[in-house]
Amino acid sequence: VRVLHFNQDEVALSTGMEDLIAEMANVLRDNPELKLTIEGHTDADPKRTPESRFDVSLQRALAVYRQLRLTHSVAPRRLAVSAAGDSHQVDAAGTGFSRTLNRRVEFKFSETKDK
Repeated sequence: VRVLHFNQDEVALSTGMEDLIAEMANVLRDNPELKLTIEGHTDADPKRTPESRFDVSLQRALAVYRQLRLTHSVAPRRLAVSAAGDSHQVDAAGTGFSRTLNRRVEFKFSETKDK
């Protein structure tokens, strides 16, 4: 699983993220049997409601989806988007570092049904 990390409250892609997104596009281009799920996550910021945390995680995943579609011309049938909000934290300690780890988009490859 490859991961992009985001700053607090940010959903826009930063310049440094493009290399990993391009790498994901290349993997798809080289492996037509694969599909990519883009899964958005966020931290358990107590200042946010569960609904707003879910929305942030969805917006992060959609930003990556748009980049893959528009910049790299990946077909929509090869992409799936999901949002987990703060339900799948990698570190629930609540420290600044643990929150940083939880603000992420994960890339998960699977085989398509239509080879």
